[in-house]
Amino acid sequence: MPDSPDDSPRPPRLPPGVRKEILSEAPTSEVYIGPRGQTRPEDGDEAAVHYVGSLESSGSIFDSSRDRGWPFSFRLGQGDAVRGWDLCVATMQMGEVARFTLESEFAHGDQGCSEKGIPPNAALVFEIELISWMSKDDLFCDKGVIRTLEESACGWQCPKLGDTVLLCLKATDYCGSLVEDKPNIEYVLGSGTFDSLSRVVDKALTTMTRGELVSLKCSKDYACGDLYPNGAIVELRLLELHEVIDVSFSKDRSVTKTRIRESEDGEKPSDASDVVLAVHSVVTNTVEGFCRTATPEITLRLITGNGDVCDALECAVSEMKAGEHAIVTVSDTSMCSEPRLGVVNVQDLSSVVYTLELISVTKPPETWRMQEKAIVEFATSRKEVGGDLFKRGRTILARERYTQVVALLGNVNSSDERIHWQAHELFHICELNKAACSLKLGDFQGAKLACDLVLMDKENKNNAKALFRRASALLGLAEFEEALADIDRVLRQEPTNTDAKKLQARLKKARRDEDKKSADVYAKMLK
Repeated sequence: MPDSPDDSPRPPRLPPGVRKEILSEAPTSEVYIGPRGQTRPEDGDEAAVHYVGSLESSGSIFDSSRDRGWPFSFRLGQGDAVRGWDLCVATMQMGEVARFTLESEFAHGDQGCSEKGIPPNAALVFEIELISWMSKDDLFCDKGVIRTLEESACGWQCPKLGDTVLLCLKATDYCGSLVEDKPNIEYVLGSGTFDSLSRVVDKALTTMTRGELVSLKCSKDYACGDLYPNGAIVELRLLELHEVIDVSFSKDRSVTKTRIRESEDGEKPSDASDVVLAVHSVVTNTVEGFCRTATPEITLRLITGNGDVCDALECAVSEMKAGEHAIVTVSDTSMCSEPRLGVVNVQDLSSVVYTLELISVTKPPETWRMQEKAIVEFATSRKEVGGDLFKRGRTILARERYTQVVALLGNVNSSDERIHWQAHELFHICELNKAACSLKLGDFQGAKLACDLVLMDKENKNNAKALFRRASALLGLAEFEEALADIDRVLRQEPTNTDAKKLQARLKKARRDEDKKSADVYAKMLK
């Protein structure tokens, strides 16, 4: 480790197109020395700077952190700032002030930045002061735990608090005496299983990917306290990441997935994909507390979104990749009825746990490759699937189909008036159908939003079906005045509409009941 900034490695060389002029050297007493002896920030490190940016051509200032009164923080090499900044700040030491001139390819290029008044192909001048920086390997930014990557891995996903992982942990003191040795142990981040080392393990794991091995040099405050006054060295290998993901369509954790073998490059199914799914086991837990395996292994072939399997499996498959193995836990057992898997009488079950493998995925043609006419035809066919699902009582799945169709139609902006009209009509039909599904599911806010989108269109501002369904949603939200206004608009168009009259009567009664309740509360307050 260098004793002073002069002993540190030379700064990286700047490429042609980036020029540097040091205005003020870094004070020797203030230079931060990283865990590997580096005195300048590197990719992934966090830097805080003050800067003033100006156009080279005119000298006019377009941005200044000093005017705002607080520094700008960013991570080098992560795309948090223009490309030139990663190069510039990597040459600086803490406390240094320098002026950098960036040609346009290292700044905003041929696009410029109209918000800041930067024209295309403009060279920029930045006066930068590096106030502070912290190494990504200094886990707690106080040199209490220094992380060293011993073996890298090809994974991409890091665990987070609450996830379950399989790991190996070995801790020794500075004399080499064994403190802790836990090979192949399952650990839940945040559980505190490793006592005084848990805080360090949790922090380190959130920076690791599957297969990675790191060494953590810990001071006594982060290791085992007074028992090991010189601290400890922890070796940590992440073997598997069992991340728990909410895969339910409604995002209410009624269906969760724990990945037990991830797929590096397998495809994820889109709507109407042809997939082959292996169900390795099904464990059902009854309300009395007993559990049993419902069926031996079985392989299913299905078209995603068509309702070929129960809603729980539809949810799971939509969030898996080909080659992935997962455990899927379902707490809303009404979604699990599947006689082929031996799951019946779901009202007697408290949960169902599947062990699944997505064997293959064959996706339909990508919509961005389709002609707009073909997109509308495909969207129409998926809308029909949604209608069939709704009739069969598969309301959650039906709403998902309508949601997918609405998203699909966002890619249609045809100059052909007929295609444009078809897409326009289909969009509003699907929003109305979404509203119907949401009402049935008790999602009154979702139903209201779907109706709002229809009624915002000037050609549909008096759509009786949208007004009626929005009034029904407003009843559920206890917004009686707005609901009555919508029903009045329906009855002005359709005076004999029986359903509207019934809803109007319900709304008036609900409003009277609410007024009486409010009056009773007010009377009690007066007493």
